[in-house]
Amino acid sequence: WQRVLDHSTRAGRPESELLNSLVQLGVHCHAGDKQQLARRRWRQAVDLCPVEHPLLMELLLAIAESDVNDNRFDKAEIRLNRIAKICSAQPSSSHLTLLLAQLEYLQGGVAIGLGRYQQAHQHFQSSIQRRSGLLPADHPLLMKSRLMLARVEFLLKDFAACEDLLKAEVVIRESSRRVSDSDLGVALNFLGEQYYLSGRHAMAEPVYERAIEIRRL
Repeated sequence: WQRVLDHSTRAGRPESELLNSLVQLGVHCHAGDKQQLARRRWRQAVDLCPVEHPLLMELLLAIAESDVNDNRFDKAEIRLNRIAKICSAQPSSSHLTLLLAQLEYLQGGVAIGLGRYQQAHQHFQSSIQRRSGLLPADHPLLMKSRLMLARVEFLLKDFAACEDLLKAEVVIRESSRRVSDSDLGVALNFLGEQYYLSGRHAMAEPVYERAIEIRRL
């Protein structure tokens, strides 16, 4: 993709082609865990996007997510505040609802990183509520959001709520034909950890064993 970008730039290709090359190069860098380079390419793409461009908010969210992944919470918070202002001026739609859900999910991640656990709890709950009306219960984004909410419950020392969420998550993943064994194992591992950290080692052991067995399949 870097060669494509270089060629597009030298050839004076239309901005739409250059924008697509920058977006795809950023995706490639992100997948290769080159977060700084991914952000650079996506920021270049943002510079080519007018405010009304459909990709603008998704690019800004991708940059903010990369910031969160690199523990750049202050930077991410600034970007997310900018996205919130842009979203507030957009007409209501299902797509906007999903963008707002991702915005709140990332705001929850920032809040955890900054130690604002109650704020994180509110963001993750809101994100789940928005997504639940549009996505199936076993959608990867919802599954990830519920695990993050369970993590926050643990950080807030509401261990009963954390355990209830994790038990329910295991049931959702067990009953789905689309959830991989690996994803089921993740939920089981979280539940086993909850039992272990609360001193119930006898309950944790079979859950851990099942998670290990699933990952071996």
